Amino acid sequence: MNTEKILEHALAIAELAKEDKERHSVKVDPLKQRTLAEYAPGDIFNAYGIEMLVLNVSEDGEEVFCITKELYKKDVEFGDSTKYQDSNAEKVVKEFEQYITDCFGKDSLVEKTTKIVTVDGQEVGSYTGKARLMTFDEARTYNRMIVNKDLPDWWWLMNPWSTPDRGWKYSMACVCPSGCINCNCYNDNCGVRPVCILKSSILIPQ
Repeated sequence: MNTEKILEHALAIAELAKEDKERHSVKVDPLKQRTLAEYAPGDIFNAYGIEMLVLNVSEDGEEVFCITKELYKKDVEFGDSTKYQDSNAEKVVKEFEQYITDCFGKDSLVEKTTKIVTVDGQEVGSYTGKARLMTFDEARTYNRMIVNKDLPDWWWLMNPWSTPDRGWKYSMACVCPSGCINCNCYNDNCGVRPVCILKSSILIPQ
């Protein structure tokens, strides 16, 4: 490649980098921001392009439990087993976690440990992280709030339906747009709709 071509190629890369930076940078008017503490359960806020639904606020008001209003990603095969750790679904949620961290800072998310219990009540493990799939119990608790009939597909929960010794080796719990809870095979495709706990002190652009 001659010098002229090298220079042309370098300029093209620089222009792409500039466009990418502009896409991911949001000009925020500090006078048009609210803290997340000002939002109540049922409210929706915009996380720099991703709409988030507030499900609950901790008693001390410092932590806000949220879920994406829409599917973060469609057509995701859960994985090659009913184990959430290292599954395809977890990898997608990790992408979401990184996005939120990039938007609000590395200290914006609260890490928690969640028990993984099958739909028929068997504890099969736990998961520690800053973002994850919703649990079966949470889907029941917040069922009226998570209904979104405009969603294009069902979405995964992190709970197996049961265990292999009870004849349920392949089934994961999932939720339909209308809020109905059912099961689907882990090697089938559903949407991913992550949940996370955010610190209420973060600033939300208006």
